[in-house]
Amino acid sequence: MLTTQQFDVDAPEDAKQTSSIYLSKKDVRVILIVIGVVIAIGIPLYYAFMQQRDKQVCATNMHAIYNAMMQYAEQNDQRLPPLYEVGDNGTPQIVGGKPSVWASQLVPYMNARANFFCPAAEEDEKMPALGYDGRNRKDVDLTYGMYLPMGTFPYLLATSQSDTAVLVETSNHGSQGSFNPVPFRDSNGNVIPFDAFMAGFDDGNEALSPESKFITRLAFRNVSKGYESNDAVMRHGAGIHVFYLDGHKGFLKPANAHIKNIFPDVEKPWRTR
Repeated sequence: MLTTQQFDVDAPEDAKQTSSIYLSKKDVRVILIVIGVVIAIGIPLYYAFMQQRDKQVCATNMHAIYNAMMQYAEQNDQRLPPLYEVGDNGTPQIVGGKPSVWASQLVPYMNARANFFCPAAEEDEKMPALGYDGRNRKDVDLTYGMYLPMGTFPYLLATSQSDTAVLVETSNHGSQGSFNPVPFRDSNGNVIPFDAFMAGFDDGNEALSPESKFITRLAFRNVSKGYESNDAVMRHGAGIHVFYLDGHKGFLKPANAHIKNIFPDVEKPWRTR
């Protein structure tokens, strides 16, 4: 009669046969417990790894953008690129459904391994923009903004390059509850849904004024009514990246969005440290 037990032909006749080759219910429970523990430990570690990877890729992108800015400036009288091509009522000029902004000018200077989109950003936070690599069209997705007073600014004239911000992580058109109290509007009052390219001011999109108090469009979520919100969520958990005119990287929290009004001294804008 066949059994589920293993049979050893060399074993003595009275020897006890080995146990069943099938797993017992107890064995199955132990294995399931081990698998559960591995999953419970592994998933948080995986997400932590992915978050750290996205944070590093984002910083690498911004460093490449900063280098592209400097290369552009070297060929343009030490001036940084213009913020955007101006259209109706001071809004971004839209061509083929996309605006032409500072990033559009930098495409030919960019490291091929970098781009203008942070992998930690949500899809609705990115802004499409025109781009040209030589004669070829090469549009980009943008989740980084240039600080408003830096457009065409002769950066070597900045009083203190080490604490003057030039590039920061942004969100487009108030997405994810970001702070965007003054969107662009055309002459008919229609909102233009493209603004992630610029970190502007809470009282306008043209220049620093005596009433300016906060920087807008920074990549902080759930702060649509103000940066003091207790529900604020930062793109990288503990903050967002910022690059300064001297090329070093910093990390910002919502409290850093508040500016000390230094009007009209725009050579020393937004000291974040």
